[in-house]
Amino acid sequence: MTPPLNPFRPGVTLIAKLAQAPIQTVFIDTDSPYLSKGWPLWRVPPLPIVFTLRLGKRFAATQDSDVLQADLEHYFRQNMEQRATDASPECQTPRAPTLS
Repeated sequence: MTPPLNPFRPGVTLIAKLAQAPIQTVFIDTDSPYLSKGWPLWRVPPLPIVFTLRLGKRFAATQDSDVLQADLEHYFRQNMEQRATDASPECQTPRAPTLS
């Protein structure tokens, strides 16, 4: 199952355009549901929590921030869908419930 991804807002691409700075994408992966959408902040997660960070594509700033926003969103959606299908079966099932 692909994690939910809300539509992107234009802020980051407008900042990149005005600053003429590239956008570096970063993916943060974990096998824990902690801090995911719908996770209550007061609920204790199963431990240990392991995070993996990986650099993604770097997008050059463009004059058309709307096109850059669409490209960025497409890149993230495509990458998240690919990661969901590549995950091993044990990573696709929820962890054991906690006592909280």
